[in-house]
Amino acid sequence: MRKLAFVLFLITAMAAGAADTSGEPLLLKDGSYLFINEDDTMRMVDKDGKSIEMEDGVEMELEDGTLIMMMNKKVWRHEHRKHKGLP
Repeated sequence: MRKLAFVLFLITAMAAGAADTSGEPLLLKDGSYLFINEDDTMRMVDKDGKSIEMEDGVEMELEDGTLIMMMNKKVWRHEHRKHKGLP
């Protein structure tokens, strides 16, 4: 019974750790960071960690050259320049 409880705890801990990867920051060319959540909503902070207000339709360029923008509080990506980490 103890082994079963330990295995269940371990699996739950691994699943919780995997769920946190959606909030990993994407570095933009201007030095700010973009966080994309699992529901595709976004938030942006500057290099000092202060929240930045994002406007719809403004292009943002990732460090690797991928162009993305926010439309209706969700991420929108230019189809001709896909990034591996984005859907």
